[in-house]
Amino acid sequence: MISKDVFRTNNLDLIRLFAALEVVLHHTLEHFHMRDTWLYSSTAWFPGVPVFFFTSGFLISKSFENNSRLAEYARNRALRIFPALVVCTALSIVALFATGYLATQAWSAADLIVWAVGQVTIVQFYNPEFLRAFGFGVLNGSLWTITVELQFYVLIPLLYWGLARLSRFGVSATRALIVLILLFACANAVYKHLAALDPEAFVIRLGYVTFIPWLFMFMLGILAQKHFDALYPLVNGRIVPIAVCYGLIAALGVRYCGWTTGNEITPLLFPFLAITVLSAAYSAPTLAKRLLGGNDISYGVYIFHMPLINLLIFYQYGSGWGDVVAVFGFTLAAATCSWFFVERIAMRKKRHPLLAHEMSRRS
Repeated sequence: MISKDVFRTNNLDLIRLFAALEVVLHHTLEHFHMRDTWLYSSTAWFPGVPVFFFTSGFLISKSFENNSRLAEYARNRALRIFPALVVCTALSIVALFATGYLATQAWSAADLIVWAVGQVTIVQFYNPEFLRAFGFGVLNGSLWTITVELQFYVLIPLLYWGLARLSRFGVSATRALIVLILLFACANAVYKHLAALDPEAFVIRLGYVTFIPWLFMFMLGILAQKHFDALYPLVNGRIVPIAVCYGLIAALGVRYCGWTTGNEITPLLFPFLAITVLSAAYSAPTLAKRLLGGNDISYGVYIFHMPLINLLIFYQYGSGWGDVVAVFGFTLAAATCSWFFVERIAMRKKRHPLLAHEMSRRS
């Protein structure tokens, strides 16, 4: 059996940082009207959001197996998500006032409170009318994934309860997970077909922020975690050949089979991306520790970049590469401050944490 130290020694902090930076690049180029560049199309082959969902399933399932006390599980998840999210929302509100934007809109204190409560609970996708003229129209549109992620957190205890019950009837967890992955991969395909027919339909837009189109990615992470002992020898140190294979399969699938990449990555292609991510995590597995020193700014990068993009658009920036560099600089600065002054402090209050940087008690 692979030791806990081997499982914990990985590059997932670095992978999540690159995934977050991919999302930043994608959003920056899109909202600055710079999509006609090789950077925009090439990054879609390694899409940040699907990578996040896979790694989340991989890590959160292990965390729950290590400590299935519901109160502590909920506390740990809340400490990871909400402190920085509250700060991000508060600073976004400050920006709305400081720029003078709210003076030009019809709004009430109740409107602002309802939106703010949605941002720091589970309806981050709620976008009231009075905010739709700020920037490109959605103050922090990337937070829809927080809504989905929170649903995953709720589903984990239910899933493990169901797997335990099925085991009494001789159905293994592996078999049940494979069936569920296939079912939700089909649900993803059906959803994309319906979305192509009427993308503005309310049920389609609401469905996008439910777990239904995305759960197969999260469950594939759970399956990989449960079979880590078998997968580790196959992926350890083999990132180059595995990444090349993934690139070839993706290229052939896109060209000849009509497969898609990006957030809407074809379910048949996603397992190859997942294996590539897993191999990157366990090839030269101390690289993240050496480069990041145990610091994980990926979450801050993810949640702070969209308000900053909108702020630049509000002030009529966003017309060249200098503005792209400014987004990255401001985002990394905000994320670093968030990590050291908010997230790391909150995460040290976790009980029975999984990752090394969460277990550290350095001041």
